[in-house]
Amino acid sequence: MTTHVAFVPGIAMALASASPLPELAALQSCTLGLSLAYHRNYERPGLLARGEGASAKLLFLYGTAQTLSNCPIDQPILYAGECACFAATLGCFVATNLNTALYERWHPWGLHVVPGVWSALVAAGHTSLLP
Repeated sequence: MTTHVAFVPGIAMALASASPLPELAALQSCTLGLSLAYHRNYERPGLLARGEGASAKLLFLYGTAQTLSNCPIDQPILYAGECACFAATLGCFVATNLNTALYERWHPWGLHVVPGVWSALVAAGHTSLLP
């Protein structure tokens, strides 16, 4: 549960940035709240689990869209970091779904900490996707 704190800097940065990203702050806040509730609910299947999964996947798609279409061209290190976060998050999701024995060990890192870092990178160097 403590690894959820990794989501907080991205939320704060998205709101406090010179170019705010309100959609990132909203998606990340929603995912954080639902994820905390889901884990406190002992990860039982049901409406909460489906909502949390949908929110997390939407946040992943948002990060992917930001990385692939909105990363500043003059920031190759930022782009490389975001691509690494994309790969680690996707790899962890696939691995923990294919081999559930990996879930307890890798889910917190690959699906909390890494996405938290990814969102902070997006918040630090991107502009909003909203018109």
